[in-house]
Amino acid sequence: MAVTVMGAVRQNKLFVGKKVQVKGQDADLETAAVVVQCNADTLMLELYASAIYPHDKLRNQETMTVNFVVADDGLYSFEGSVISYNDAAQILYLEQVAPLKRAEQRSSYRLKTAKVMHISVNEEGGSGLSVTSWQEAGLLDISRKGASILSPVPVSVQASVNVLIPLAEVDYTLETKAQVVREKKGEEGQIILGTIFPELTLLEEERILDYILKVWPNNDKS
Repeated sequence: MAVTVMGAVRQNKLFVGKKVQVKGQDADLETAAVVVQCNADTLMLELYASAIYPHDKLRNQETMTVNFVVADDGLYSFEGSVISYNDAAQILYLEQVAPLKRAEQRSSYRLKTAKVMHISVNEEGGSGLSVTSWQEAGLLDISRKGASILSPVPVSVQASVNVLIPLAEVDYTLETKAQVVREKKGEEGQIILGTIFPELTLLEEERILDYILKVWPNNDKS
């Protein structure tokens, strides 16, 4: 396994244009970024959403954590020392100070669970405008790719719904779109939807993985 930035580059795990997540020591120091330059043990990143990012706190950081996902492989991270930060160009320059770590060794963990969530299907109101109506549903399993949902209403395959999934174990609530890829009946006639998450950000994927890995010891692997 690669343990350096350059090793990750050689294995095509990290490259110019790759989206990553950058975390500081404070809870609010977290943002997405894109790699603009890779060297032997340094990484240059262009930050996203700079207008709302706390630049004053960033300039005071000594080290930050870089996380990135490699499809069909795992979630990688490393600690970097802040060499410089250009506020005007939104460029962060880091030097790797700890070996690359792989937090996940399979492309996807799927956690079986029994959790209350909410689902909504856009409906047309009396004004002719689309309105959202949230209904209680059940979360049967979840992964970074999608979820199985016990639905109170039938939903057509290929239709999109909104989901609200509380992940209290990691202090996070996932609110995103889910596309229905299958619908089946349970043993007692319940409606079970198989869904995928087509619009997840890297941060949202990480939060799902954080939840799965935290709860996993109390569940069987599937």
